Parts: sequence; C-alpha cells; structure tokens
Amino acid sequence: MMSDGVQSSPLPGLRVVVLLIAISVPIMLGIETLLRVYVLGPLYGPVLTELRGIYWPELTDEIIATRATNTAWILIGVTVVAGCVGIALLRWVIRRASAATGEQPTPNKIRDSLLLLTSIPQVPGLLSTLCLAGGGELLPVLICVGVSTSFVVVQGFVGERAIEAMGPAAAAC
Repeated sequence: MMSDGVQSSPLPGLRVVVLLIAISVPIMLGIETLLRVYVLGPLYGPVLTELRGIYWPELTDEIIATRATNTAWILIGVTVVAGCVGIALLRWVIRRASAATGEQPTPNKIRDSLLLLTSIPQVPGLLSTLCLAGGGELLPVLICVGVSTSFVVVQGFVGERAIEAMGPAAAAC
C-alpha cells in the first residue's frame, strides 16, 4: 500500500519478530503453569501418584522435587552456554556469508539465520519450565527463562547491527 509516498511492509519488522520470539518462553511458562495447575493436575495428578507408588515407590515427592530443582539450576548453565554458542554462530554465519561471496550478506540471509539461531538458547529455557511439573522450585526456572530471553534479545541486536552495517537501503528491507 502507498500512503504519503511511503510503502508499508505487510511483514512485521525485525525488532517485533525478535521480541515475539523472546517472549515465547515466558508465555510458555505461563501456559504450562496454568495447564498444570488447573487442568492436568486435577485430572491426572491422583492417577500419576498412584502409578508412581506402584512402580517407583522409592521416588517420593521430595526426591522428585529436589531432582527437578537441581535440573533447573543445571539448565541455567546450559542456557548460558547455548546463548553464547547462538551469538557466536550468528556472527560466524554473517562473516562466512560475506567471505564466501566477497560481498555483504543479504539482509534476508541474516534475518533467516537469526530466526533459526534464536532457538538455541530457547531450548534449555523451555526445558526448565517442565521442571515445575516435577515440583521444582520457581526461582531457578525464572532465572533460566530470563537468561534465555536475554540471549534472544542480544542475538536480535547482533542481527540488527549487521543489517544496519549494510547501509540504509538494507536496513529498510
């Protein structure tokens, strides 16, 4: 569409897309919590407790909760490593694309790489939300989700800077 000589793009901008990707893990935490507390817990909680008592009587609620909490703490470290790997891979993809062609990579290639590589720090963040299902503590899960979200935002800044470095015409794409 043309309005006042400016063409509006039907696609959301890079910042909007990165923001939506970044908040997906916190949204998942909220949805998982609501489902666990109001749907799955009341429906399947007693059945799962009975099955666990039959097949794994040594696994008490306290043991499961401790293991889930420890897993969530470990996933914080995994998220930090995954986030650093994601940023390094994004920078490597940008450098490699420009070295292979001898030209700057296209904004679409950077955008596509960015959207793919943001999943790297999100996976441990998503896994940490599942620790709450085992009775794990909320604090390590919230820290892991925050770290995951932060790395996605940092990746967005790296991708945006790479696109801006190509000039105003590339940044407008």
